[in-house]
Amino acid sequence: MMTATDTAGLVRLTGAVEPESDVLAFNRNTRLIAGQFTESGAYDFTIEAHEGDAISLSYVVGTVQSPPTEFLIKLEPAEPAP
Repeated sequence: MMTATDTAGLVRLTGAVEPESDVLAFNRNTRLIAGQFTESGAYDFTIEAHEGDAISLSYVVGTVQSPPTEFLIKLEPAEPAP
């Protein structure tokens, strides 16, 4: 899942993969990489990205790498303050 953050230009990626994995996100537009190691399999990290950027997400567990999941950043409009 991806969500906007309070900081412009950062997108939060969350989800679950195999336990004891390195999760990596590659922004194909900016060529930046972000990620984290997860013992439990749950990941939650941010990457620099903007609306329309192409992201490739994969994980590595041991010596096996998952096939990449490709998606475009599509952010929901911000809710107006009450």
